[in-house]
Amino acid sequence: MSNTLGVFDPIFYASEALIYLTNRLGLASRVYRQYDPSPQQKGSTINIAQPGVFAAAAMPGTGSDITPQTISLVLNQWQGVVIQLSDKELAYTKEKIIQDHVGPAAYAVANAIDVNVATLYQDVPTFVAAGGAATVADLISVRKAQLNNKVPLQDGLMHFMVSPSVEADWLALSLFNQANTSSDGADTQRRGVLGQKFGYELFSNQNAQTHVDVALTITGAATLNTQANVGDTTISIKAATTLTGTLKKGDIINITDSVTSAVDSYACTADTVAGSNIITFPCSPAVRLVHLTASTWTATQPNGKVMNMAFHRNAFALGMGVLSELGDGKGASIGSIADPVTGLALRSTVWYDGNNAQLKVRIDALWGTKTLNPDLAARYHY
Repeated sequence: MSNTLGVFDPIFYASEALIYLTNRLGLASRVYRQYDPSPQQKGSTINIAQPGVFAAAAMPGTGSDITPQTISLVLNQWQGVVIQLSDKELAYTKEKIIQDHVGPAAYAVANAIDVNVATLYQDVPTFVAAGGAATVADLISVRKAQLNNKVPLQDGLMHFMVSPSVEADWLALSLFNQANTSSDGADTQRRGVLGQKFGYELFSNQNAQTHVDVALTITGAATLNTQANVGDTTISIKAATTLTGTLKKGDIINITDSVTSAVDSYACTADTVAGSNIITFPCSPAVRLVHLTASTWTATQPNGKVMNMAFHRNAFALGMGVLSELGDGKGASIGSIADPVTGLALRSTVWYDGNNAQLKVRIDALWGTKTLNPDLAARYHY
């Protein structure tokens, strides 16, 4: 008797998994999201709509057409989970299979997406370093840094991801846990949530990344090797006597301008090895101001520090692609589903392994991430 897969609807599995995925995302649910409805594969480049940026001008003014802006995003992450269901498990209801297997599989995919978004801290140059235990003053300092960067502090669009350690420090403070000092205090005691403070939606995330690097060796005057001009995507630095080691992705170079003495910071976006006492590294963002070669620099290398992060939604983007259903009906049932509201997409594939008397269900997703504007975010090194 042949095996029939019709009762195991891949669209049903994908739909249920998408619900779990949507509810599980922490950091990734708070960034700018879109998807491309055309079938894609790993390595594909898609164009997604870019959030609009406007500036007021004196009135009366002349009208102009709005030209849709898009950004390119590479779908370089294809991950999923394969579930094996025995004959005994196939006797269960669909609901139990969803709860016991499909739901956890979607959680695993959501976790992978969240980790991928969390690593975008490496593009962010603005930071505040904790002096010890996390304090309210640190939270205010992060807000100040973002205000200095002219981040639009819009209700519902400002978020602050913190590690469990930072959360623990803040939960112990009366500002967070006392009803007489916080409108969220009672809820914090009941549910352990930090709530909204100083314009941020605060949330804890176990996927906050720990930065790892090795200190550079620097002796002699540390200056620019060549002049940095507006729009440059690399910066060349040197030391008069010794500059050795590797500037790691996510390290920060702070330039003190030789004319204004103002400090301008840039993140290194790729591991770069020193040579002949010079390092020329790709930077994020592109150079904002002209810096002469007499400008000096220092390195911020927060080795072993956890990268908590405050950000506006439009600092980062998560783009998803709809995976192909090629092969549907050829020994497998395949279904893809995408939600245009959340910008999330999943695929489920169902096939029967006769050799092992198992039904197999694969839940997978295709996505890519990108930093849209690193100056809309700020790190909190803990």
